[in-house]
Amino acid sequence: GVTLCLADNVFNPFVEDQHMDFHHPMHDKEYELVAPPSSQDRRLACLPGDFDSVNATGKIALIMRGLCYFAWKGQHAYQSGAVGAVVVNSHITDVSAYIAMSGESDGFPIPMQALPRHYGEILFDLLDAGQTVKG
Repeated sequence: GVTLCLADNVFNPFVEDQHMDFHHPMHDKEYELVAPPSSQDRRLACLPGDFDSVNATGKIALIMRGLCYFAWKGQHAYQSGAVGAVVVNSHITDVSAYIAMSGESDGFPIPMQALPRHYGEILFDLLDAGQTVKG
């Protein structure tokens, strides 16, 4: 498996001994990542059933940006049992997309964070290859 490091709202897969730190109960805990299937735009998580074929309970959902509101993505991840979500930027040129999001007012009390596309594609490829990815 692969273990990722998230710290200070910035994803850096190459630095060890870091942790999530966006002032949430997830702090100092390790969670497995899960992604909806790549078929039929389900990775966008715009529909409630997009997580039906995977077990997202207690995991961090890896989602593609685009097509619908972040609030919808967060709600669908939360309703599937996810404890957090990482939204992969859809624009390949945007390298500054390290954005922490929270949606308690939008009906999903889980933390969300945006991630540049390059790193997200690496994570999707690892998951597609059957690797266990934790962060």
